[in-house]
Amino acid sequence: MNRASYEDKSPGSVVPTSVAEASRAMAGDTTLSENYAFAGMYHIFDQHVDEAVPKVQFANDDKNRLACCSLDGTISVCQLVPTPPAVLRVLRGHSRGVTDFAWSLSNDVIVSTALDATMRIWATDSGKCIREIPDPDGSELLCCTFQPMNNNLTVVGRRGGAVLREGQC
Repeated sequence: MNRASYEDKSPGSVVPTSVAEASRAMAGDTTLSENYAFAGMYHIFDQHVDEAVPKVQFANDDKNRLACCSLDGTISVCQLVPTPPAVLRVLRGHSRGVTDFAWSLSNDVIVSTALDATMRIWATDSGKCIREIPDPDGSELLCCTFQPMNNNLTVVGRRGGAVLREGQC
């Protein structure tokens, strides 16, 4: 099911407020003259209505593309501009809930981990699974990331506290 509601507001619209202590505290500048509070809602992607969404993340250096993973076993890659926003691809292949994912530095690949004890590497342009790597002990995989300087190296955390390094993707 893919239902979406769309309000015609410009992306990133904000409304300045006279008192925004939280913004001032986060900015770390007590002389900050303009403070902002979010106004309205831009778009709702609700294709994962039956299961939780543990993570939503924008692509690296791309404010118009984001992805979200779901405990329904899928990852949705979405585009915000041009309007209306749309789901570009749904990455399917995990047999249980997806717990985490990460964009590669160039955004051409996504790595994901899931409760099915697998890590998968996905091509974002086609949505195809490039590689599936099972956990050697069959443990649920809970988190993942790319090594920032070498996207051929991923690090995965699993149930029981172990952190694993995976080689060539």
